[in-house]
Amino acid sequence: MKHTATLFITILLTTAMLAPAAEPQTTTGQITDVTVYHGQALVTRTLDLELPTGTSEVVVDDLPNHILPDSIYALSDNGTKVISIRYRNQPVEEDTRQEIKELEERIEQVNNEITEANRQKMIGQDMNVFYKGLWGLSVDGTDADLEHGLIKANEIEKLTMHLEDRYVEWHNQMTEMMFRINELNQQLDFLKRQRDELNAGSSKTKRQAVLYLQSPSKTQANVTVNYLVNGANWIPSYNLRAVPDESTARIEYNAVVNQTSGENWNNVAVELSTAQPTMTATPPTLQPMEITLSARTGRTNQPPTKFGLPAMPGMKHDQSAVSNLRSLNSARQRASQGGVKAQQQLEKLAMGNQMLEFSMAADEVKAFKKAIAETPLVEGISVTYKLPGRMTLPSRSDQQIVTIAASDVPAEFTLVATPLLTDYVYLQGELTNSSDIIFLPGKASIFRNGEFAGTGDMPLVTVGEKFTTGFGADSQVQAVRLLEDKITRIQGGNQIDTYTYKITIKNYKDTETSLRLLDRLPYTEDKSIRIELTDAKPKLAEKKPEKGILTWNLTLPPDTTADNATTVSYTYTMEYDKSMRINTK
Repeated sequence: MKHTATLFITILLTTAMLAPAAEPQTTTGQITDVTVYHGQALVTRTLDLELPTGTSEVVVDDLPNHILPDSIYALSDNGTKVISIRYRNQPVEEDTRQEIKELEERIEQVNNEITEANRQKMIGQDMNVFYKGLWGLSVDGTDADLEHGLIKANEIEKLTMHLEDRYVEWHNQMTEMMFRINELNQQLDFLKRQRDELNAGSSKTKRQAVLYLQSPSKTQANVTVNYLVNGANWIPSYNLRAVPDESTARIEYNAVVNQTSGENWNNVAVELSTAQPTMTATPPTLQPMEITLSARTGRTNQPPTKFGLPAMPGMKHDQSAVSNLRSLNSARQRASQGGVKAQQQLEKLAMGNQMLEFSMAADEVKAFKKAIAETPLVEGISVTYKLPGRMTLPSRSDQQIVTIAASDVPAEFTLVATPLLTDYVYLQGELTNSSDIIFLPGKASIFRNGEFAGTGDMPLVTVGEKFTTGFGADSQVQAVRLLEDKITRIQGGNQIDTYTYKITIKNYKDTETSLRLLDRLPYTEDKSIRIELTDAKPKLAEKKPEKGILTWNLTLPPDTTADNATTVSYTYTMEYDKSMRINTK
């Protein structure tokens, strides 16, 4: 009895072990959310699952070609736990994507049409040769029959016309098939290019994520699978629309988006971000910098920045300290995106930067400080824009323009004339970002009163910040600069040159117009050259011009042209050693 019970239990255990495991659920889920970064995108797929009590295996199918496997993670609700998730590749005989299948079917159809057109063309060629031969034979035979009186002239005419008509009919069909084949070949080339574009970087491999889930009871679970993909990008783009009469401007903030990840994003919620998803969350560790002394190498009369420096990444010994600073900062920004692996590289770059400070010549410090001030700090700028509604972004090389936001902002407009550079007078606006959006640098299309005025660049503008931009040339205002007089005299060992300039501004508008006029004197830090502004009419906006830049804020009366035009004049002297001459630096 005991032996029988043991045998029965063994059979039960063996049966249980041999019982087939539950088949895993296979689903593609639905792509619901996408965050596009610069170069990558975070994709969220939502899975609606019926889960039994206990452990379940779920296979997420048709993952894209350019997925980053290490980035996959999953989240769940209703008490369901994600035990593990793994990525795998499954070889397949053919590409299973729907768009590829449709293209393959269309390519096969066009190939069949080409085959049929070639067959019709061959028939036309054969019949063309056949009727051409009959036509020649009938002519020869008819000549003989006419000589013997066996055939009448009208019968000859009917036969000849019939053969000629059939010959022309088959010739036209053959020509038509040639054109048709050429047209079909063009269609085939286009379809193949589409297929090749979709297949770029792909192989006959199915990419899957395998999830193991634990559910306390039978339930309807909502699971999201998230992963990063390469091949996605966006850049800012703007339309700036000025309405000078109302002292307002409209900033239309757009994004030029494209993605070639290998999957279509249909009806998804989209966010655009400047964050770096692969950047490490841990700050780099600052290590002690130990120094020693060593003999200088190279010629001793050379500045230390040229000789005797250790090899540092991004730094070249045949460059100035300022050039090396720019190279180091550029390398640092690239390395900052490298995650934990960049720690050693960042430390080397920091050492190179400090070695530049130790070894630069005294006369390079000023230029060094200026270069630091001009270096753009872009590492810490991270903003995210949530786009309204839902949209579709197919996987293709085409670019798609989407709207981020549109804001009406206050603006102060003035005309700006620089007749030394151009006779054109430009409308310039100082806009205040009164929205709650940070505007990133980008290209802008400029409009004035609804008409296209040109293109420009949008700077980085934070909330509440002011910025200046141009809105194109105003053809109703003109400015011309002329040298009125030059007097040269010698005083002792010096030469004194006196220059008088006249600027004429014409206003063809029937309204009063504000204008900022800019001109310049030469300036120098060389104490052996003395430059002095002796007269200016009307008075300058600034009492002491900075580096020789002269500014007038003018109000132009309406319809002031010809003799009524507004005039500005100024005179300056330049004194220097008479044995020398003036050069630009």
